[in-house]
Amino acid sequence: MSKTIPIWACVLNRAIANYRRRMGGDGQQDDRLGTISLEMLHWDISLHLPLWVSKTEAASIEDRLEEWTKNLEASGADIASLTLFLKKPLRSLWISQRTVIWLNEVPDHDSWSFTPLILVSTLRWQRSETTDNFRVQLALYTWCRR
Repeated sequence: MSKTIPIWACVLNRAIANYRRRMGGDGQQDDRLGTISLEMLHWDISLHLPLWVSKTEAASIEDRLEEWTKNLEASGADIASLTLFLKKPLRSLWISQRTVIWLNEVPDHDSWSFTPLILVSTLRWQRSETTDNFRVQLALYTWCRR
């Protein structure tokens, strides 16, 4: 699941970006979308995976993103409504027991360039004695939005 949610976030971001491009994307008026701002044109469509995913596995996932995006668009999913709802692209953030957050240092969510998907782990990261791999189990997923 630590890869599934970032993959879906990326696919949704790409579908939204494609929809916006099809609607003009140059500040034109659209009945459903409203005025498309230049900020919306710079929609992040990058894949943001956790650090413990290998480069090889990340590359394999990257190779399939376009296919998954086309499948989502062909499925009849209401991308137009999602586009109206989301003002910033989705992006996963991982929080574990080792994460240190000082409440007075957390930036205001309005200043973030993305809508965070907070992935919370109730288990600790454990470094294997025999490899450099991390074992992480994400136990709780929540979408924090304004």
